[in-house]
Amino acid sequence: MKLLDLDIPLLEEHVRKLAESEPQRHAVCRYFSASTGQAICIVGHAMALQGFGFGDLKAIQSDTGPYNGESFTRMMTDIGVDSALVDWIGDVQCNQDGGMGWAEAVRAADKS
Repeated sequence: MKLLDLDIPLLEEHVRKLAESEPQRHAVCRYFSASTGQAICIVGHAMALQGFGFGDLKAIQSDTGPYNGESFTRMMTDIGVDSALVDWIGDVQCNQDGGMGWAEAVRAADKS
């Protein structure tokens, strides 16, 4: 699967549902575990629900190496996808990476 194949509105829906189902969950700044391939962060989990996994992410390279630590917004704008939803998902990710639980990260993104 390619990044371009991701359904961004569905990704938002998955992020919201994940935050609702695990509001206090915290995660490190990685989409997937390099050793197990399992989703780690809220955006990684949302992408995995659409069938996008670590192997797909690993195949994508940035000028600094694999995208596993890059922001969702950067990954999407690098391939020409820019929208308010992409920015919102990026805000959720940034909030989570900054230490917020998943529900708090979504609430904060909704206010920005």
